[in-house]
Amino acid sequence: MRRARRFVCVSAVVLGGLALTPAAGAAPSFVLSASPPTVDCGASTALTARLGVAGATVRLSRKAAGESEFRLIDTVVTDAGGAVTYDAAPRATMTYLAELPGDAEWLPASAKVTVTVRPLVRLVAPGTVYRGARARLSVQVVPSHPGATVTVEMWSGGAWTTWRTLTLGDDSRAAALWSAGRVGRRAFRAGVAADEEHAAGASGVRRARSPASSGARRCPRPPATSASSPRG
Repeated sequence: MRRARRFVCVSAVVLGGLALTPAAGAAPSFVLSASPPTVDCGASTALTARLGVAGATVRLSRKAAGESEFRLIDTVVTDAGGAVTYDAAPRATMTYLAELPGDAEWLPASAKVTVTVRPLVRLVAPGTVYRGARARLSVQVVPSHPGATVTVEMWSGGAWTTWRTLTLGDDSRAAALWSAGRVGRRAFRAGVAADEEHAAGASGVRRARSPASSGARRCPRPPATSASSPRG
């Protein structure tokens, strides 16, 4: 009598050239990362989900500070290496959630990552302000931060010191006048403190020079002509 042969079919997932065989009811190793993890408002970050399961459907959601629930933003599929990358451009600090629903081979799994967002602080200052003149410095914060406090600093005595503290208007802008009291060079920068939705933000450094005068040359006046001067 011949004995019946029993064949067992084992499915495998290829990860980095190695066959990963799922155990019945096991959860895959799931990692979600962001590169870079901190960005300026509107800049892109690459979200990469790695779970070692090829062709898996992953649900990607996000949640901002103060929100109670995640909102679905896309559904993506992993590549042959069991990973998938998604480009995001958040305007506020976001927590992202990647979820594997699970199937007959794998248990549901999920991973989170937080992307910190800095606001854009734009400081505009003239490059040249003559001694004794006044110039307008303006600042804008994006996204809109009406009512927020912006600190404008001046480089003085080898250190940054607070020059003005401004409150942003409804248009997220503010301005102040600077009087160039002496000849020399100045540097300014502006910053806004962190809040629930954003990290602290800072502008670039703006430099201004204060020469003594405009350097314009005046034409000399001709000598006065007396009544007795001979005329040709």
